[in-house]
Amino acid sequence: MALRQRVMRLTTPSMTTSVWPHIDTQMDEVLNEVDQSAGSPPPAAPPAAAAAAAAAAAGAPDHGDDLSSLDIAHALMLPTSQGKVHVGETFTAYLHLLNTSMSERIEDMRVNVEMGVGSTPNAAVTSSRYLLLDTTERGPVGPGEYRDFTIMHHVNEAMTHVLTVVSTYRTASSSEQRTLRRSYRFTVSPLFSISHRTKFISDDLWVECRIENVSSSGALLTNAALTLESPQTPSQPTLGATRIVMDAGNDADKPLAPPLCYVRPKEIHFAVFNVKCDDDTYLRTLPSIGRLLLEWRTSTGGPGVHNEYRIEKMPIQPKPLELRVRECPHTVGVELPFPITLDVINRTGKDMETVIVIMNKDRMGSLHVPGTTTQSIGRVDANSSKRLTLPVIALLPGLHGLSGVSVLDVASQQTFDAEVLCEVLVL
Repeated sequence: MALRQRVMRLTTPSMTTSVWPHIDTQMDEVLNEVDQSAGSPPPAAPPAAAAAAAAAAAGAPDHGDDLSSLDIAHALMLPTSQGKVHVGETFTAYLHLLNTSMSERIEDMRVNVEMGVGSTPNAAVTSSRYLLLDTTERGPVGPGEYRDFTIMHHVNEAMTHVLTVVSTYRTASSSEQRTLRRSYRFTVSPLFSISHRTKFISDDLWVECRIENVSSSGALLTNAALTLESPQTPSQPTLGATRIVMDAGNDADKPLAPPLCYVRPKEIHFAVFNVKCDDDTYLRTLPSIGRLLLEWRTSTGGPGVHNEYRIEKMPIQPKPLELRVRECPHTVGVELPFPITLDVINRTGKDMETVIVIMNKDRMGSLHVPGTTTQSIGRVDANSSKRLTLPVIALLPGLHGLSGVSVLDVASQQTFDAEVLCEVLVL
Protein backbone atom coordinates (compact mmCIF):
# COMPACT_ATOMS: atom_id res chain seq x y z
CA MET A 1 0.00 0.00 0.00
CA ALA A 2 1.49 3.31 -1.13
CA LEU A 3 -0.69 5.60 1.03
CA ARG A 4 -0.67 5.67 4.83
CA GLN A 5 -3.39 7.55 6.69
CA ARG A 6 -3.23 8.88 10.24
CA VAL A 7 -5.85 10.89 12.19
CA MET A 8 -4.87 12.57 15.44
CA ARG A 9 -6.49 14.84 18.04
CA LEU A 10 -6.32 17.70 18.61
CA THR A 11 -4.09 19.44 16.09
CA THR A 12 -0.72 19.28 14.36
CA PRO A 13 1.74 17.17 16.42
CA SER A 14 3.54 19.08 19.14
CA MET A 15 6.51 18.16 21.33
CA THR A 16 4.86 19.75 24.37
CA THR A 17 4.30 17.61 27.45
CA SER A 18 2.06 20.13 29.19
CA VAL A 19 -1.12 18.77 30.69
CA TRP A 20 -2.98 21.91 29.57
CA PRO A 21 -1.14 22.87 26.34
CA HIS A 22 -4.02 25.01 25.04
CA ILE A 23 -4.54 27.22 28.07
CA ASP A 24 -1.15 27.40 29.81
CA THR A 25 -0.36 30.74 28.20
CA GLN A 26 -3.70 32.21 29.18
CA MET A 27 -3.39 30.87 32.75
CA ASP A 28 0.11 32.30 33.12
CA GLU A 29 -1.08 35.74 32.03
CA VAL A 30 -3.95 35.67 34.54
CA LEU A 31 -1.75 34.49 37.42
CA ASN A 32 0.85 37.14 36.61
CA GLU A 33 -1.82 39.85 36.70
CA VAL A 34 -3.13 38.60 40.07
CA ASP A 35 0.36 38.38 41.60
CA GLN A 36 1.40 41.79 40.33
CA SER A 37 -1.77 43.38 41.70
CA ALA A 38 -1.02 41.81 45.08
CA GLY A 39 2.62 42.91 44.99
CA SER A 40 3.95 39.35 44.79
CA PRO A 41 6.88 38.22 42.62
CA PRO A 42 6.10 36.35 39.38
CA PRO A 43 5.21 32.67 39.82
CA ALA A 44 7.90 30.05 39.60
CA ALA A 45 8.35 28.00 36.46
CA PRO A 46 6.21 24.86 36.13
CA PRO A 47 7.82 21.61 37.38
CA ALA A 48 8.34 20.33 33.83
CA ALA A 49 10.06 23.53 32.75
CA ALA A 50 12.16 23.63 35.93
CA ALA A 51 13.24 20.03 35.40
CA ALA A 52 14.21 20.75 31.79
CA ALA A 53 16.25 23.77 32.86
CA ALA A 54 17.99 21.75 35.57
CA ALA A 55 18.79 18.98 33.11
CA ALA A 56 20.24 21.47 30.65
CA ALA A 57 22.36 23.06 33.39
CA ALA A 58 23.69 19.62 34.34
CA GLY A 59 24.81 19.01 30.79
CA ALA A 60 22.11 16.55 29.84
CA PRO A 61 21.74 16.12 26.05
CA ASP A 62 18.96 17.95 24.29
CA HIS A 63 16.80 15.39 22.50
CA GLY A 64 15.38 18.07 20.24
CA ASP A 65 12.72 16.51 18.06
CA ASP A 66 13.01 13.09 19.64
CA LEU A 67 9.82 11.28 18.62
CA SER A 68 9.79 9.33 21.89
CA SER A 69 8.59 12.49 23.63
CA LEU A 70 5.38 12.25 21.63
CA ASP A 71 4.33 9.30 23.78
CA ILE A 72 3.42 11.68 26.61
CA ALA A 73 2.30 14.65 24.52
CA HIS A 74 -1.26 15.37 25.58
CA ALA A 75 -2.28 16.70 22.16
CA LEU A 76 -1.63 13.44 20.29
CA MET A 77 -4.64 11.19 20.63
CA LEU A 78 -6.53 9.22 18.03
CA PRO A 79 -10.31 9.79 18.05
CA THR A 80 -10.74 6.10 18.84
CA SER A 81 -8.90 6.60 22.12
CA GLN A 82 -9.27 10.32 22.73
CA GLY A 83 -10.20 11.55 26.18
CA LYS A 84 -13.41 13.55 26.29
CA VAL A 85 -15.44 15.65 23.90
CA HIS A 86 -18.20 17.79 25.38
CA VAL A 87 -21.29 19.42 23.95
CA GLY A 88 -20.42 22.92 22.78
CA GLU A 89 -16.76 22.22 22.03
CA THR A 90 -15.06 22.34 18.65
CA PHE A 91 -13.81 18.91 17.66
CA THR A 92 -10.49 19.33 15.89
CA ALA A 93 -8.51 16.55 14.19
CA TYR A 94 -5.25 16.50 12.29
CA LEU A 95 -5.21 14.27 9.16
CA HIS A 96 -1.84 13.12 7.85
CA LEU A 97 -1.53 11.28 4.50
CA LEU A 98 1.90 9.89 3.62
CA ASN A 99 3.16 8.29 0.40
CA THR A 100 5.17 5.39 1.85
CA SER A 101 6.57 4.31 -1.51
CA MET A 102 10.18 5.22 -2.22
CA SER A 103 9.76 5.05 -6.00
CA GLU A 104 6.15 5.61 -7.05
CA ARG A 105 4.20 8.81 -6.93
CA ILE A 106 0.47 9.07 -6.16
CA GLU A 107 -1.96 10.63 -8.65
CA ASP A 108 -5.58 11.89 -8.39
CA MET A 109 -5.77 11.72 -4.62
CA ARG A 110 -9.11 12.74 -3.14
CA VAL A 111 -9.98 13.01 0.56
CA ASN A 112 -13.55 12.93 1.90
CA VAL A 113 -14.27 13.43 5.60
CA GLU A 114 -17.77 13.16 7.12
CA MET A 115 -19.11 13.37 10.65
CA GLY A 116 -22.07 11.15 11.46
CA VAL A 117 -24.14 11.94 14.56
CA GLY A 118 -26.13 9.23 16.35
CA SER A 119 -24.51 6.44 14.37
CA THR A 120 -22.08 3.55 14.50
CA PRO A 121 -19.35 2.81 11.97
CA ASN A 122 -21.43 0.10 10.27
CA ALA A 123 -24.80 1.91 10.48
CA ALA A 124 -26.51 2.62 7.19
CA VAL A 125 -28.64 5.43 8.61
CA THR A 126 -27.59 8.33 10.83
CA SER A 127 -29.65 11.07 12.39
CA SER A 128 -27.34 13.74 10.97
CA ARG A 129 -24.37 13.77 8.63
CA TYR A 130 -21.96 16.66 8.05
CA LEU A 131 -19.41 16.97 5.24
CA LEU A 132 -16.21 18.37 6.77
CA LEU A 133 -13.73 17.96 3.89
CA ASP A 134 -13.99 17.09 0.21
CA THR A 135 -10.84 17.90 -1.73
CA THR A 136 -8.93 16.76 -4.79
CA GLU A 137 -5.15 16.88 -4.73
CA ARG A 138 -4.39 18.24 -8.19
CA GLY A 139 -0.63 17.81 -8.08
CA PRO A 140 1.11 14.45 -7.62
CA VAL A 141 2.33 13.31 -4.22
CA GLY A 142 5.91 12.23 -4.72
CA PRO A 143 7.68 9.34 -2.98
CA GLY A 144 8.04 10.05 0.72
CA GLU A 145 5.92 13.20 0.48
CA TYR A 146 2.81 13.88 2.57
CA ARG A 147 -0.29 16.06 2.75
CA ASP A 148 -1.83 17.45 5.94
CA PHE A 149 -5.39 18.62 6.62
CA THR A 150 -7.07 20.07 9.70
CA ILE A 151 -10.70 19.09 10.36
CA MET A 152 -12.97 21.11 12.64
CA HIS A 153 -16.58 20.57 13.70
CA HIS A 154 -18.63 22.24 16.45
CA VAL A 155 -20.52 19.49 18.31
CA ASN A 156 -23.94 20.38 19.72
CA GLU A 157 -25.50 16.99 20.45
CA ALA A 158 -24.78 14.57 23.31
CA MET A 159 -24.72 11.47 21.15
CA THR A 160 -22.33 9.00 19.57
CA HIS A 161 -20.31 10.55 16.73
CA VAL A 162 -18.43 8.75 13.97
CA LEU A 163 -15.69 10.45 11.98
CA THR A 164 -15.31 8.71 8.60
CA VAL A 165 -12.24 9.38 6.44
CA VAL A 166 -12.19 8.04 2.87
CA SER A 167 -9.13 8.54 0.66
CA THR A 168 -9.12 7.50 -3.00
CA TYR A 169 -6.01 7.53 -5.21
CA ARG A 170 -4.04 5.69 -7.86
CA THR A 171 -0.35 5.14 -8.41
CA ALA A 172 1.47 6.53 -11.43
CA SER A 173 2.13 3.02 -12.76
CA SER A 174 -1.49 1.87 -12.56
CA SER A 175 -4.93 3.09 -13.60
CA GLU A 176 -6.63 1.13 -10.80
CA GLN A 177 -8.47 3.34 -8.30
CA ARG A 178 -7.65 2.46 -4.71
CA THR A 179 -9.69 3.33 -1.62
CA LEU A 180 -8.56 3.70 1.96
CA ARG A 181 -11.39 4.00 4.50
CA ARG A 182 -11.20 4.51 8.26
CA SER A 183 -13.89 5.27 10.88
CA TYR A 184 -13.35 6.66 14.36
CA ARG A 185 -16.13 6.51 16.92
CA PHE A 186 -16.38 8.73 20.00
CA THR A 187 -19.07 9.89 22.41
CA VAL A 188 -19.99 13.51 23.09
CA SER A 189 -21.27 14.18 26.61
CA PRO A 190 -22.44 17.34 28.39
CA LEU A 191 -19.92 19.21 30.52
CA PHE A 192 -22.30 21.36 32.58
CA SER A 193 -25.75 20.92 34.06
CA ILE A 194 -27.51 24.27 34.33
CA SER A 195 -30.51 25.45 36.35
CA HIS A 196 -31.67 28.88 37.42
CA ARG A 197 -34.09 30.85 39.55
CA THR A 198 -35.37 34.41 39.30
CA LYS A 199 -36.58 36.88 41.90
CA PHE A 200 -37.77 40.48 41.79
CA ILE A 201 -36.26 42.85 44.34
CA SER A 202 -37.84 46.27 44.05
CA ASP A 203 -37.98 47.03 40.30
CA ASP A 204 -34.98 44.86 39.39
CA LEU A 205 -34.93 41.21 38.35
CA TRP A 206 -32.20 39.04 39.82
CA VAL A 207 -31.18 35.85 38.03
CA GLU A 208 -29.10 33.16 39.72
CA CYS A 209 -27.65 30.45 37.45
CA ARG A 210 -26.41 27.21 38.99
CA ILE A 211 -23.65 25.69 36.83
CA GLU A 212 -22.55 22.19 37.85
CA ASN A 213 -19.66 20.33 36.27
CA VAL A 214 -21.17 16.87 35.63
CA SER A 215 -18.11 15.48 33.85
CA SER A 216 -15.08 13.70 35.32
CA SER A 217 -12.60 16.41 34.29
CA GLY A 218 -12.04 20.00 35.35
CA ALA A 219 -12.82 22.98 33.15
CA LEU A 220 -11.63 26.56 33.02
CA LEU A 221 -14.78 28.67 32.75
CA THR A 222 -13.59 31.75 30.86
CA ASN A 223 -16.93 33.54 30.51
CA ALA A 224 -20.47 33.42 31.85
CA ALA A 225 -22.79 36.08 30.45
CA LEU A 226 -26.49 36.73 29.98
CA THR A 227 -27.47 37.49 26.37
CA LEU A 228 -30.78 39.31 26.55
CA GLU A 229 -33.73 39.13 24.20
CA SER A 230 -33.72 41.90 21.58
CA PRO A 231 -36.80 44.14 21.34
CA GLN A 232 -39.19 42.96 18.63
CA THR A 233 -40.45 46.48 17.93
CA PRO A 234 -38.86 49.93 18.42
CA SER A 235 -41.47 50.75 21.05
CA GLN A 236 -40.47 47.87 23.34
CA PRO A 237 -38.15 48.75 26.26
CA THR A 238 -34.52 47.64 26.17
CA LEU A 239 -33.15 45.35 28.88
CA GLY A 240 -29.77 45.68 30.51
CA ALA A 241 -27.92 43.00 32.50
CA THR A 242 -24.92 43.21 34.81
CA ARG A 243 -23.09 40.23 36.25
CA ILE A 244 -22.50 40.49 39.99
CA VAL A 245 -19.00 39.24 40.86
CA MET A 246 -18.96 37.54 44.24
CA ASP A 247 -16.04 38.23 46.56
CA ALA A 248 -13.95 35.06 46.83
CA GLY A 249 -12.11 36.40 49.89
CA ASN A 250 -8.73 34.77 50.52
CA ASP A 251 -9.56 31.47 48.88
CA ALA A 252 -6.13 30.25 47.79
CA ASP A 253 -7.64 27.51 45.65
CA LYS A 254 -9.23 30.08 43.32
CA PRO A 255 -6.61 32.70 42.42
CA LEU A 256 -8.19 33.49 39.08
CA ALA A 257 -9.41 36.97 38.29
CA PRO A 258 -13.08 37.28 37.20
CA PRO A 259 -14.58 36.06 35.01
CA LEU A 260 -12.13 33.13 34.95
CA CYS A 261 -13.09 30.27 37.22
CA TYR A 262 -11.75 26.72 37.44
CA VAL A 263 -14.65 24.32 38.04
CA ARG A 264 -13.64 20.91 39.34
CA PRO A 265 -15.63 17.72 38.65
CA LYS A 266 -18.95 17.74 40.53
CA GLU A 267 -18.27 21.30 41.67
CA ILE A 268 -20.98 23.97 41.42
CA HIS A 269 -20.42 27.54 40.27
CA PHE A 270 -23.01 30.30 40.65
CA ALA A 271 -23.39 33.24 38.28
CA VAL A 272 -25.69 36.06 39.44
CA PHE A 273 -27.08 38.75 37.13
CA ASN A 274 -29.01 41.93 37.80
CA VAL A 275 -31.50 42.74 35.01
CA LYS A 276 -32.86 46.27 34.74
CA CYS A 277 -35.56 47.85 32.59
CA ASP A 278 -37.09 51.32 32.50
CA ASP A 279 -40.55 49.73 32.43
CA ASP A 280 -40.77 47.28 35.34
CA THR A 281 -44.27 46.21 34.28
CA TYR A 282 -42.90 45.01 30.93
CA LEU A 283 -40.06 43.20 32.72
CA ARG A 284 -42.48 41.44 35.08
CA THR A 285 -44.67 40.14 32.23
CA LEU A 286 -41.77 39.00 30.04
CA PRO A 287 -41.74 35.16 29.97
CA SER A 288 -38.17 34.81 28.68
CA ILE A 289 -35.19 36.98 29.60
CA GLY A 290 -32.57 35.58 27.22
CA ARG A 291 -29.89 32.88 27.11
CA LEU A 292 -26.96 31.97 29.32
CA LEU A 293 -23.66 32.11 27.42
CA LEU A 294 -20.85 29.89 28.73
CA GLU A 295 -17.32 29.72 27.34
CA TRP A 296 -14.65 27.34 28.63
CA ARG A 297 -11.53 25.33 27.89
CA THR A 298 -10.52 21.85 29.03
CA SER A 299 -7.25 19.95 28.89
CA THR A 300 -8.47 17.50 26.23
CA GLY A 301 -10.85 19.58 24.12
CA GLY A 302 -10.89 22.74 22.10
CA PRO A 303 -12.61 25.92 23.18
CA GLY A 304 -16.22 25.33 24.18
CA VAL A 305 -19.23 27.61 23.76
CA HIS A 306 -22.77 26.91 24.96
CA ASN A 307 -25.57 29.39 24.31
CA GLU A 308 -28.66 27.17 24.24
CA TYR A 309 -29.91 27.45 27.82
CA ARG A 310 -32.89 29.81 28.01
CA ILE A 311 -33.64 31.90 31.09
CA GLU A 312 -37.38 31.43 31.44
CA LYS A 313 -39.59 32.77 34.18
CA MET A 314 -43.25 32.46 34.97
CA PRO A 315 -44.91 35.64 33.71
CA ILE A 316 -46.36 37.72 36.52
CA GLN A 317 -49.60 39.35 35.51
CA PRO A 318 -49.67 42.75 37.23
CA LYS A 319 -52.67 43.49 39.42
CA PRO A 320 -54.78 46.54 38.53
CA LEU A 321 -54.23 47.81 42.07
CA GLU A 322 -51.00 46.90 43.84
CA LEU A 323 -49.25 47.55 47.15
CA ARG A 324 -45.47 47.95 47.21
CA VAL A 325 -43.13 48.69 50.11
CA ARG A 326 -41.25 51.97 49.75
CA GLU A 327 -39.45 52.15 53.11
CA CYS A 328 -39.12 49.61 55.91
CA PRO A 329 -36.51 49.23 58.69
CA HIS A 330 -34.46 46.03 58.75
CA THR A 331 -34.28 45.71 62.54
CA VAL A 332 -36.77 46.85 65.19
CA GLY A 333 -37.42 46.28 68.91
CA VAL A 334 -40.26 44.37 70.55
CA GLU A 335 -43.37 46.52 71.21
CA LEU A 336 -41.66 49.64 69.82
CA PRO A 337 -43.74 51.35 67.10
CA PHE A 338 -42.05 51.85 63.73
CA PRO A 339 -43.33 53.14 60.34
CA ILE A 340 -43.65 51.25 57.05
CA THR A 341 -44.22 53.37 53.94
CA LEU A 342 -46.27 51.83 51.12
CA ASP A 343 -47.06 52.87 47.55
CA VAL A 344 -50.60 52.16 46.30
CA ILE A 345 -50.20 51.81 42.52
CA ASN A 346 -53.02 52.10 39.98
CA ARG A 347 -51.81 50.18 36.91
CA THR A 348 -54.99 50.70 34.87
CA GLY A 349 -55.78 53.44 32.39
CA LYS A 350 -58.73 54.68 34.46
CA ASP A 351 -58.87 56.88 37.55
CA MET A 352 -59.96 55.22 40.79
CA GLU A 353 -62.05 57.67 42.80
CA THR A 354 -61.96 55.95 46.19
CA VAL A 355 -59.35 53.44 47.33
CA ILE A 356 -59.31 51.88 50.79
CA VAL A 357 -56.47 49.94 52.44
CA ILE A 358 -57.79 47.10 54.62
CA MET A 359 -55.85 45.54 57.51
CA ASN A 360 -56.95 42.00 58.40
CA LYS A 361 -55.88 41.67 62.04
CA ASP A 362 -56.30 37.87 62.08
CA ARG A 363 -53.73 37.41 59.29
CA MET A 364 -51.12 39.88 60.48
CA GLY A 365 -49.34 37.59 62.93
CA SER A 366 -46.58 39.16 65.01
CA LEU A 367 -46.45 42.44 63.04
CA HIS A 368 -49.57 44.35 64.06
CA VAL A 369 -51.09 47.62 62.75
CA PRO A 370 -52.88 49.21 65.73
CA GLY A 371 -56.07 51.22 65.44
CA THR A 372 -58.65 51.07 62.68
CA THR A 373 -58.84 48.17 60.25
CA THR A 374 -59.42 50.42 57.20
CA GLN A 375 -57.79 53.57 55.90
CA SER A 376 -59.04 55.58 52.92
CA ILE A 377 -56.44 57.20 50.69
CA GLY A 378 -58.97 58.80 48.31
CA ARG A 379 -58.41 59.15 44.58
CA VAL A 380 -55.60 57.41 42.71
CA ASP A 381 -55.13 58.62 39.14
CA ALA A 382 -54.61 56.29 36.18
CA ASN A 383 -51.08 54.83 35.90
CA SER A 384 -49.95 56.64 39.04
CA SER A 385 -49.44 55.95 42.73
CA LYS A 386 -50.17 57.40 46.16
CA ARG A 387 -48.04 57.02 49.26
CA LEU A 388 -49.25 55.75 52.63
CA THR A 389 -47.44 55.30 55.97
CA LEU A 390 -48.64 52.67 58.44
CA PRO A 391 -47.63 52.48 62.12
CA VAL A 392 -46.59 48.92 63.01
CA ILE A 393 -45.76 47.19 66.29
CA ALA A 394 -43.83 43.91 66.62
CA LEU A 395 -45.29 41.67 69.31
CA LEU A 396 -42.66 38.87 69.41
CA PRO A 397 -38.92 38.61 68.69
CA GLY A 398 -37.74 36.82 65.57
CA LEU A 399 -37.96 37.27 61.79
CA HIS A 400 -41.52 38.26 60.87
CA GLY A 401 -43.29 39.36 57.69
CA LEU A 402 -46.02 41.94 57.27
CA SER A 403 -49.10 40.27 55.78
CA GLY A 404 -52.87 40.60 55.92
CA VAL A 405 -52.93 43.94 54.06
CA SER A 406 -55.20 44.36 51.03
CA VAL A 407 -56.47 47.23 48.88
CA LEU A 408 -60.06 47.87 47.72
CA ASP A 409 -61.38 49.80 44.72
CA VAL A 410 -64.78 51.00 45.97
CA ALA A 411 -66.24 51.64 42.49
CA SER A 412 -65.64 48.11 41.19
CA GLN A 413 -65.74 46.45 44.63
CA GLN A 414 -62.55 44.56 43.71
CA THR A 415 -60.16 43.64 46.49
CA PHE A 416 -56.51 42.82 45.78
CA ASP A 417 -54.57 40.96 48.45
CA ALA A 418 -50.87 41.52 48.97
CA GLU A 419 -48.63 38.65 50.00
CA VAL A 420 -45.85 39.19 52.54
CA LEU A 421 -44.91 42.81 51.91
CA CYS A 422 -41.63 42.86 53.82
CA GLU A 423 -39.70 41.00 56.51
CA VAL A 424 -38.35 42.59 59.70
CA LEU A 425 -35.92 41.23 62.30
CA VAL A 426 -37.38 41.84 65.75
CA LEU A 427 -34.89 41.88 68.64
